[in-house]
Amino acid sequence: MIALFTGLWLLLFYLLHADKIVDFISTPVMGGFISGIAVTIIMMQIPKLMGSPAGTGEFIELAEHIFLAITKINWLSFGMGIGALVILIVSKKLIPKFPMAIVIMIVGVLSTIVFHVNQYGVVLLQAVQPGLPRLIFPDFTDQSYPGCGKSTYGCCCDHGRDTFVREQFCIQKRI
Repeated sequence: MIALFTGLWLLLFYLLHADKIVDFISTPVMGGFISGIAVTIIMMQIPKLMGSPAGTGEFIELAEHIFLAITKINWLSFGMGIGALVILIVSKKLIPKFPMAIVIMIVGVLSTIVFHVNQYGVVLLQAVQPGLPRLIFPDFTDQSYPGCGKSTYGCCCDHGRDTFVREQFCIQKRI
């Protein structure tokens, strides 16, 4: 659903030539926006580095998820992840044209086959189904949020916070 609406927004921006508007946004503002997104993505990925699922939410929720992941750290996952990052960073300096990411992927596959790292708690990717995905149209008939009991465009309480529910995501109201 999110991908559909993202595609529609991008198509609308293309048709309206909205790229010209970006020229009016100052470079420091764009730099801050991009840096904020980068920090958010990094904070979402840190728990995966420690063998936990990815975090979600705002900065505070992501920090809480990181601290939770630290309490349940899988040291083999963490060592493999840090090792891969170090190899990527060092190889970028020493041999910048060499595709080290592919080498790391091959080493990861070989370590899974030879050492069976999944038996030691290292989470592996699920198997990818062959062929193209099926075309599925979204179901717009269900307009209720399971935890709320009201319509998706109504208000409900979620963990004591006043939230606005749209497309099965609670987004905190900003007044």
